[in-house]
Amino acid sequence: MLASAAGNALVIGGVTHERHDGDPKMEAELQSVRAELARLIELFDEFGIDDDLTSTLEIDDKTKRMLLALHEGVLQDHPVRGTSDGTGRYDIALGVYKIMVIVMPAEEEGYWQIVDPFDPTKRDRFRIYRLDESGSPEPMEWGTVYEAMTSEDMASVLNLRLRGIVAAYVALEDRSAALNKANLMLLQLLSAADSASEEHHRAYLLQGSTDLCKWLLGEDPDSLIHRINWWQIQHRLGTLSDADRRDIRAARRSLNRDDTQAGLLEACLLILLKDVNELDLVISELGDDKVAMLQSWPVWVLANPGSRICADVPL
Repeated sequence: MLASAAGNALVIGGVTHERHDGDPKMEAELQSVRAELARLIELFDEFGIDDDLTSTLEIDDKTKRMLLALHEGVLQDHPVRGTSDGTGRYDIALGVYKIMVIVMPAEEEGYWQIVDPFDPTKRDRFRIYRLDESGSPEPMEWGTVYEAMTSEDMASVLNLRLRGIVAAYVALEDRSAALNKANLMLLQLLSAADSASEEHHRAYLLQGSTDLCKWLLGEDPDSLIHRINWWQIQHRLGTLSDADRRDIRAARRSLNRDDTQAGLLEACLLILLKDVNELDLVISELGDDKVAMLQSWPVWVLANPGSRICADVPL
């Protein structure tokens, strides 16, 4: 169509047709559309959004203008003209999803800086605050930007840049704190994956949790907690093998019964094995606090909701 509007010769069915005058106005419009499409593709590529997912997004004219402004603000790093209620987080809706950015005033009045908080090269441009008990803002003490996210956020935010999530934790100076935070984030990603509304985003979140778990296992391969997390990822992916199940049974036999967490760990292993009767017995021996803790973990989702595992456990 663009070639036709430009007046170029067309080849149809192997037959070359003569050049014609074309339509300069249509050519200019089509060139503009192609340029806008190229910028949108660049933006989605920058955010690491999967092509299969972007093809499902419904983008109207208003959303397109917002995305093109994002391209200018994020990729070109230029101030963008616009209005805002103030500095802080701004979510751009894309159907059931959203892109999360931080907006702050630029030097020129009426213009705003747009920062992708998940871009590691822009980490020095903002700080995150929370309200203390008195309602006053105070800086959050956290290791990476991901600690400021909830699992509900992660289930819908598209620009998480999870391909770089391991690097974010590797970069932390306190190795012990990094491992602990990464493990908690892995669990949060699993919860987000369980609540994700679309399979493409669910797979993306599970890949992020897989990458974190591989790194954690590399740092501490003997950790039963990391192994349980690995197995529950495989369970969600449908790739838990017979060899994995043998390893899970062996891990149960090897539990240190004097460990205060032994009952909880055994319950996790039994959920992975789908051993309902044994799980009921183990749960009956846990205190209410530990049962509540177990039910708050992502592994609990793997228990059959229709079984006595969920129905008869005290809350």
